[in-house]
Amino acid sequence: MRRLFGANLERLKKNKVFYACLIVSVFYCVLVCVSIWRGTIRFDVTMSVDDALFNFMVSIGLIISLFCSLFVGTEYSDGTIRNKIVVGHVRYQIYLSYFLICTLMGAVLYVFCLLAGFVLGIPLLGGVETELPYLLCLLLDALLVCIVYGAIFNLIAVLSSNKAHTAVLCILAALVLMVIGIYLYQTLQQPETISQLVGTGEDMEISIEGADGMDFALETVKNPHYVSGLRREIYQFFLDFLPSGQVMQIGSRTALHPYLMGVYSMIIIVVSNLAGMFFFEKKDIK
Repeated sequence: MRRLFGANLERLKKNKVFYACLIVSVFYCVLVCVSIWRGTIRFDVTMSVDDALFNFMVSIGLIISLFCSLFVGTEYSDGTIRNKIVVGHVRYQIYLSYFLICTLMGAVLYVFCLLAGFVLGIPLLGGVETELPYLLCLLLDALLVCIVYGAIFNLIAVLSSNKAHTAVLCILAALVLMVIGIYLYQTLQQPETISQLVGTGEDMEISIEGADGMDFALETVKNPHYVSGLRREIYQFFLDFLPSGQVMQIGSRTALHPYLMGVYSMIIIVVSNLAGMFFFEKKDIK
């Protein structure tokens, strides 16, 4: 296991995709900090480094999917996995060695992006305003999300023998998760009530075009797009459970159940690895 991980680590040090992902991610963090800082000057508003700290999390799933698919996919196309099995390495150790390297990549990406946010964001936007216990919980949740993505995309990459198919499947999975997370978050952010313009005359509710000479007032009504009851609980569960849903809450610092999110992440990590090792043992390596 140690030799397998060491060999993967040596590959990682020389991997151009890894450095490209790292540079792009850090550059994105810098752009976010500068953009928010310019916005504070232009619109004369006050913001803190908190508003820029977790923005990179929205795209981190896509970046990790790209790395995992190319890094592990190359092992199949070069015949490295088959050779490892032939020389006597145990399959579950091979699988875990790839998971560890995908996890390490995600963790390095995460740490460098956080450092970029703190180093550039604090001078431009000021210090952290989020309460320390909540912030620490979000930081841990964000790290676990990176590991979750590594576990999911490693599962796909190891079980798919075709490098091109692996890349497509991983990127597609990342995009689908992202869309679901955005949809759930935006749906649950809908307010329970909204204000609408109504006429105060005999017709009570009329259009503006036909309202010459009429008085209007704002009336608070129930939002038809507001989700309530059991449906809301189901939506909130998947928002807390899915890594993309967690990313949306971490980025906006609106997580309702930060501790539960961490538990869900650990469940996904364990289940993904157990399932991956089980099916990898059954897989016919040509």
